[in-house]
Amino acid sequence: MRKKVIVEQLALLFQEGIQSGYFRSDIETGFVVSVFLAAIETLAKPDYLVQSPYAYETLVQQVFTLLIEGVHSK
Repeated sequence: MRKKVIVEQLALLFQEGIQSGYFRSDIETGFVVSVFLAAIETLAKPDYLVQSPYAYETLVQQVFTLLIEGVHSK
């Protein structure tokens, strides 16, 4: 249930960004949300976090930055 709410909220935020011209409209909203969540879920695995030199917060921030830069409207 929690994941569903997160997915819905991320999709809504992305849609609002598209409507305001901040994000590109040629990329499917569901795909962007799926990629973001998959990256975060993968990086949040204990096996990865134990060997990573980065804090979880840093990883989330970096994934978010990479994603937003990729979907940002020019």
